[in-house]
Amino acid sequence: MNSGLVDYDSSDDSDSVIDLAPALRSVHCHEMVGYHAECETQDEAIDTGSVLRPPSRLERAFEKNRLQPLVNPFISQRRGGSGPALATNERNRVIRKKPPQGVRRAGGGHRASKEPSIEPAQRLREFPDQCLRISAGKLFCGCCKETLTVIKNSIKTHVVSAKHTRAKTAYFVQRDSDLEVKDALETYFTEHNDDSTASLSPEIHLYRYRVTEAMMFAGIPILKTDYLRPVLERADIKLTGSEHLSQYIPKVEGLEFSAIHRELLGESVFLMFDGTRRQGEALNTVARFCNENFEILLRLIQFVTLEHSPDNTTLSTTLTTLWTRQYGLDFEALTGWGRDSCKVNGTATGRLQVIFSRSEDLLCICHTLNNVGDYVGFPEKRDFMTSWRILVQNNNAAKHLWKSFTNSAMVGFSNVRWWSRQEVENEICLNFGDLPAFLTALDTQNVGDATTRKMRTLYEADPLLLAMLL
Repeated sequence: MNSGLVDYDSSDDSDSVIDLAPALRSVHCHEMVGYHAECETQDEAIDTGSVLRPPSRLERAFEKNRLQPLVNPFISQRRGGSGPALATNERNRVIRKKPPQGVRRAGGGHRASKEPSIEPAQRLREFPDQCLRISAGKLFCGCCKETLTVIKNSIKTHVVSAKHTRAKTAYFVQRDSDLEVKDALETYFTEHNDDSTASLSPEIHLYRYRVTEAMMFAGIPILKTDYLRPVLERADIKLTGSEHLSQYIPKVEGLEFSAIHRELLGESVFLMFDGTRRQGEALNTVARFCNENFEILLRLIQFVTLEHSPDNTTLSTTLTTLWTRQYGLDFEALTGWGRDSCKVNGTATGRLQVIFSRSEDLLCICHTLNNVGDYVGFPEKRDFMTSWRILVQNNNAAKHLWKSFTNSAMVGFSNVRWWSRQEVENEICLNFGDLPAFLTALDTQNVGDATTRKMRTLYEADPLLLAMLL
């Protein structure tokens, strides 16, 4: 019998089925023989009794083929060695290691001076208004989020550093923002004391508000907070389910509107609006203005999803209500409208200019030029780019081949973004010298078949014309 793990002589054992339990005990005893020999005193020796005997052939074979120790689970075993090339996200997971001892930066050794036996509370009195506090018996910087030593010179160096100065400024801005949010929430729950969460403390409301705000800012669906809840509750503040956190979304939106209103107040504003008709209408409005520091700023002041695309009357009414009622701004402060050349938008802007007498109607020049290009007849370019989008933008083999020639990934194409075609054409134009070799490689590797042959035919017919059209 050959198990594949050990090599033994079947004449040594009468049974055809091997019981490894005695072998395991014998190997263990064999190891203890060595320990018995290494003990210096009789008290440390272990009395193994009659089991101390030379190991059998089976035991020696089992000892030779013992399983190796488990690998470190935190080190990926897929790195290095032979095999297929790893993707970028896999290569980026390589564990960062410290540089060799002789290459490390200065000051990386042991601290030269010892910490004095001074209570951290004394340093708090000596360095007021520096966001310092005591955490777990240590001196802690609340704005830099790091533990400090109680050595006076080290604290002086820390509090005058540029890093601490920036962090302290951000800390006080955040503190003022927290106070504003807390006051707004307290006011709301005082007026709506029948709310199921009205009895919670302001700190819990503030934490739940900030969690909801962070999830919205990161673009993470609120439903996923149910999976993140065990981690988020490690701050020793009780969270709640996603269905209750979603009630904070209107509150986040309301405070954002208040912050934008303060920025727009007293400024001359240019409004740009557009909609994307995908399963209805996603209407967005962006305010463009120049502040007192002569900085041109853009602020999204409205994003609403509609069941149907609005007509010109509904659109003009929506924008008028947004400016006058929701933000309560002056008619004279609105100086212009930015839009595309859609007929509905043009008619709506004509209505709006009657209400907002100082406003000008400005077409988006990029969108206008894009529409003009649709009416210019370049069949060679149209046929080539159609084949390109069908093959290179959707075939992984073609994408990897393009990257091997240009050392950069092909930009993505989207039917929603009207300028996406120009991005793709610009990418081809910048790497036009690699195009013939790329098309030849596609044909050689049988990628694309008829589509590849069509692109090669269009290119070989007149390469200069195609380069000029792109």
